[in-house]
Amino acid sequence: HDPRVRITVLASGSAGNTTLVQAGGSSLLIDAGVAAGIVEERMRRALGHVVDVDGIIVTHPHGDHCGKAASLARHFDCPVWMTEATERRLKLPRVRRRVFGVNTPFDVAAIRVEPMPVPHDAPNVALVLAHRWARAGFVTDLGHVPKRLPKHLAGCQLLLLESNHDPAMLAEGPYPEFLKARVASPSGHLSNPQAAHLLSRRGREIREVVLMHLSATTNTPMLALAGARAAVEGRRIKLRCAHQDEPLDVHVRWSVGVKARVRGDQLGLPF
Repeated sequence: HDPRVRITVLASGSAGNTTLVQAGGSSLLIDAGVAAGIVEERMRRALGHVVDVDGIIVTHPHGDHCGKAASLARHFDCPVWMTEATERRLKLPRVRRRVFGVNTPFDVAAIRVEPMPVPHDAPNVALVLAHRWARAGFVTDLGHVPKRLPKHLAGCQLLLLESNHDPAMLAEGPYPEFLKARVASPSGHLSNPQAAHLLSRRGREIREVVLMHLSATTNTPMLALAGARAAVEGRRIKLRCAHQDEPLDVHVRWSVGVKARVRGDQLGLPF
């Protein structure tokens, strides 16, 4: 079996989020915030073809992560996985549903999924996606880094991590005060400095970081990448930003217990 995990960020940002994970002949979508037509178009652009989907994982019940879950599940004829708290909030007619525990690993075909709750203003989980020796962490939509999170991400060669806003841009930006307070709260979204601090605590196994869920209003790729670079200074870690409208394709592969090798096509950042 090919031990590689291939992750394609199809859309990342406040207008909708969906990420494709492929490993061991299996495929799943993390979140369902964009329509099926966009998902297929991004698959064709990144991969050259449309992928059959074995399941959809909804991390939390906010529209930019779950708004298209029912239509995507019916389009790909696959079940939707979610926590009990998320299931209570979502109405998914004519859809097969699977409930998982917030701390209980489960499998979607050949892909092992290890969830962990994270602080947000809706019940949310971070995920580790694993296949054989390859491990990737997926962490977005959290207001602060809980103490357990660095340990949960141990062994990940790739980290997809929220770097939502620059604090100064948020404070001086056009959002109403209640929204600024929500974003900056301990149950809001990770800032560039918070993401950088988590990166500074990661182990030597990490080889690539994709910064996720950047705000188009209160952040820029340049600012997010600058903070991340400072946090990993002196280490050979590739840093990139995911985009709302451009797919980003990454490969993660262990050389069987020796060292990690991460490969991906460099894409521009016309954010």
